[in-house]
Amino acid sequence: MAQQYYFPTRDEHLDEWVENFITQLATVASGLGIENQEVTDATTLKDNFKQAMNDIVTKDAEKRQAVGRKNNNKKILAAFIRPLIQRIKNHPDYSPTEHGTILRIIGPEEVIDLSSLKPVLKAGLDADRPKIIWQKGPVDGIIIWVDRNDGRGFKFLTIDTKPDYVDTFPVPEDKDSVVWKYKGRYIIDDKEVGHESEVVSITVTKTGED
Repeated sequence: MAQQYYFPTRDEHLDEWVENFITQLATVASGLGIENQEVTDATTLKDNFKQAMNDIVTKDAEKRQAVGRKNNNKKILAAFIRPLIQRIKNHPDYSPTEHGTILRIIGPEEVIDLSSLKPVLKAGLDADRPKIIWQKGPVDGIIIWVDRNDGRGFKFLTIDTKPDYVDTFPVPEDKDSVVWKYKGRYIIDDKEVGHESEVVSITVTKTGED
């Protein structure tokens, strides 16, 4: 049966293996034609490897500590700078074009590619009613269509301007449960923009209140 290569490839395994090898080598070297200097050289190389391994552990710990200090100092810096900037902006002599420019305390204008906007809808339940979950972002609202699985396809449902939307339409009396589908598209200034969302569906079960 074939044997695996004896020399470990993983550092942690090699660390253990080489420690044992050097220790045992010293006890059998003379009987196997290994010179004392060779044992010494092997021991030195083993120690160098182990020291490098220890350095990695130390450096990793130091790096984590340094990152922690950096993040903490960043928070302290922001907590001090932000109120200072607000005071500057509230000062009667503050000029956005002059002071705001040289201090770089005016954020860049946000450029929105309206053609690429596409809402991401999620469907859930709110007291057994379908809840259409959506993120508003830089738009005025969303137009939502619904397919009641009645053969008529998607029909206009609502224009929602504040997430999220709960659909209170009752389940038909002749059904215990139904699967309804929803899709939406963002609106800005009462105009549809971007792309329609992917269709989401949800099973709605009749309750005693329906």
